Amino acid sequence: MNQTQPGVLLQTALTGAERIALDTGGAVDVETTTGTLLGGTFPGGTTDASIRAAALAAFNAGGGIVKIPAGTITLKSPLPCYNGVGYEGVNEQTTWSTTTYRAPSGTVLVGDGTFSGVSYNETDLGSQPLSAISYVNNMLRGFSLRNLIFNNFLHGVAIGGKNHAGMTSSWLENVTCENCTGWGFRLYNYQEVYGKYLYALNNTVGGILRICSNSATINHGNATWQGDFVQPATGGLSRGICFWADTGSSMNFELVLQPQCNQLGVSQVQATTMANLSTNIAVTDGTKYPVGMPVQIASTANGFYQGVTYFVLTNDGANNLTLALTPFSDDTALAATGNTAVNIESYGFPCFELAAQISTANLTSTHLQCCDAEGACTARFLVCGVKYSNIQGGFINGTDYTKFCLRSATQCQVTCRNSCTWDGDSASTSTNVDSSTVNQFTRLNSHTPMVGLGFMNNLTASVRALQNAGMIGMTGGAVTLPNGAQPDIYVNVTTYGIDFTQGIAIDEHQVTLAVQRNLSGTEGSNLSITTASPGGPIMLPTIVANMVGALFMITNPQVNAATVGITTAAQVFGGLAGATTFVLAPNSCAMFKASNDLQAGLHWQVVSYTQEGQLTCTQVLAITPTIPGTRLYVKGTDCDTASASLTYRKALATGSSTAEGWVSYINGAWVWD
Repeated sequence: MNQTQPGVLLQTALTGAERIALDTGGAVDVETTTGTLLGGTFPGGTTDASIRAAALAAFNAGGGIVKIPAGTITLKSPLPCYNGVGYEGVNEQTTWSTTTYRAPSGTVLVGDGTFSGVSYNETDLGSQPLSAISYVNNMLRGFSLRNLIFNNFLHGVAIGGKNHAGMTSSWLENVTCENCTGWGFRLYNYQEVYGKYLYALNNTVGGILRICSNSATINHGNATWQGDFVQPATGGLSRGICFWADTGSSMNFELVLQPQCNQLGVSQVQATTMANLSTNIAVTDGTKYPVGMPVQIASTANGFYQGVTYFVLTNDGANNLTLALTPFSDDTALAATGNTAVNIESYGFPCFELAAQISTANLTSTHLQCCDAEGACTARFLVCGVKYSNIQGGFINGTDYTKFCLRSATQCQVTCRNSCTWDGDSASTSTNVDSSTVNQFTRLNSHTPMVGLGFMNNLTASVRALQNAGMIGMTGGAVTLPNGAQPDIYVNVTTYGIDFTQGIAIDEHQVTLAVQRNLSGTEGSNLSITTASPGGPIMLPTIVANMVGALFMITNPQVNAATVGITTAAQVFGGLAGATTFVLAPNSCAMFKASNDLQAGLHWQVVSYTQEGQLTCTQVLAITPTIPGTRLYVKGTDCDTASASLTYRKALATGSSTAEGWVSYINGAWVWD
């Protein structure tokens, strides 16, 4: 295998060959950059010392490949990393059976779980380097691994650390990391790397971590990865395939082809103890909910909402958690608004995490193609702090709460083959979704908006978006509609205006009057009262200059009257002094307009008032309209109260206590028409 490494010169031209026997019965070869076999004496033939000596000899010779024979070799410390030096083993011959997933063979390097199989700049640094030149010069160059298995290390392959330079112009091919106590692959701060067929199996912390953490020097990424396969440790506490950005950094231009992660999460359901106004959430076993774990709340309570994905922000090690809406380490913990008993739930970490770890970091132009996400997990994909990226789901299946969890995901495109559910936030804007399954786009919660401005769904023929899906716009194919096959929203070819295939219906906000309900100037203005018993008033918002002309329609389909009030006392109904309330009769509807004129200034007008059905005299007398001319229909047998002008006049006119007809409110009193 001939490799010419950039920036490395051949220092010595050596000829001849010397093969050093190991306890595996094989031998270690060193092939230099010129293709010659390196001669010399490599001590420690029955230990890993010969591999180390061969690597150093290759480096001193100007670079080369250390070829390690098949067999199991125990390492006492990490393989050394040199510029221009690679390690190549013998490809494994996988054994399949009904009881064994695989039997490792080929070149197997074994550790004791306390150190990494490959280590370069693995130590995390507390601060970022000040010199970009020294940082780049400290990157590992021209390094390679091929046909190797790392078993039972701290991390299988650990190159780079937090704020510490990683590798560049390097490649990894057909490398397996299994049964490690940390990550299978822990790759920090790399640039221009190629990886093919990286396998991470049963590693405790996670499978593959690709992360950048340095914002003061260069943007990391520019790498291509093909054929990742990760099967985390059972239990959901092990992470899958992760692309992270931390410390205000940006990861750019990642191309990921045919990745697969089979998560092995299990259901974790525990009772919580919450206290009003406290961010502390007590659980029975906090070890099941490490920091960053996505969780759900079983039912809406205490300001937390069923169907929303939350993230463990802190875990004090004493069964006390705090939760946030994002995995950002600088997010704010959410405080409970009550102390109702409720359960916390999780299936563990996602299959794929494209996630900034702090709000000042981001991932840009990261493209995942033909993804396979299987098994049990809380969310299949976490997409957080990501811009201009693409995810193409090839096969997405298994037990979960949601397929895609979007947090601050902007201008991305997602293609989903299977039925998909979503949990997004209002910061996820201008994202496009293509799919072809009918029962999709069901929003899992009604608390947070599905996505933000510009979210678009592209659907195929006969596929419609479900109610509450949360998108702002959608297009469809040849759906069956009375007026022909057209997209739901489209540009008219003649007028170039926006046309709607079907009529537009405005859904009402449902208002429960258990307590006072304060409306805002930006929320939907079509409201319907759901409670039969009287409660707190509906308060119209304070009118500001850009609200003039806004309409609020309030429907009261209940058997009791409801009260509409105003937030600002001076903005009275009809511009009439002291008219601060308006009573909605049972089975009535009123439309209120935010108005402004020279005499009354900012005030509320009742521009429409209708009442269905009939009222008794007692009900009418309980209503005091603020707008003259209000008209209602009355029918009742309770019109014998002489003290009331309305009923008294009707009784005199008919000689009976039964009244039926229209009444109007004129000069401060109800009168019969």
